[in-house]
Amino acid sequence: MSKAVLISIRPEWCEKIISGEKTIEVRKTRPKMDTPFRCYIYCTKPEEKLITIMKDGDENYGETYHGKPVFVKTEKEPTTGLLDKRQKVIGEFVCDDIFERIIRVGGSCEPPKYCICDWNMDCTPLDTLLADACLTKDELEKYLDGGVGYGWHISNLKIYDHPRDLWEFTPACRYKNDDGSCPSRRVACSYQKYDYNPDGSINLVECGRTLERPPQSWRYVEEELWDG
Repeated sequence: MSKAVLISIRPEWCEKIISGEKTIEVRKTRPKMDTPFRCYIYCTKPEEKLITIMKDGDENYGETYHGKPVFVKTEKEPTTGLLDKRQKVIGEFVCDDIFERIIRVGGSCEPPKYCICDWNMDCTPLDTLLADACLTKDELEKYLDGGVGYGWHISNLKIYDHPRDLWEFTPACRYKNDDGSCPSRRVACSYQKYDYNPDGSINLVECGRTLERPPQSWRYVEEELWDG
């Protein structure tokens, strides 16, 4: 299997990707892989909003609350069509290009602003990229916070009929042999599961590499071939 990427995206952005409105995903980092490469879309939980703060002595449905202050939150309004797909891998796309070096430039005569700049510092405006990323200049400024950004181009989008669970994906293995097999005799790995023989020797029963939690931004995984 080849190396791929699992990327976490909030529900409101997933909707825009599905509709075709959003074709650029801006991130602070990029994989150390040549394009094109496959990306799996993990649809995260919606952001939460604060409803109230329960304090000692407050009444709640006829009962008096006692204890330390408790922050009562709820999810923001659910995104249409993604109610049963949140916290699931909902699809995949091919990142066929990355807009390198979205950086902040400016001199003494004008305020700094973000542009797309090559390594020769030839810079172009961000207008088209911002439109394709469904971002405003202020949103980009706030997200990158003075740092460097990368625009991942979304192509060959495929939304699964049946969303996948995280445990169905395998973290990328840096130890595997060229043929993809496990080098269990050469390296020790925390994911390996063994069976002990009566003579004290061991057999590798299985590789226990499965994802247990989503990445904050993105992570490497093994490429999978799903039917849909």
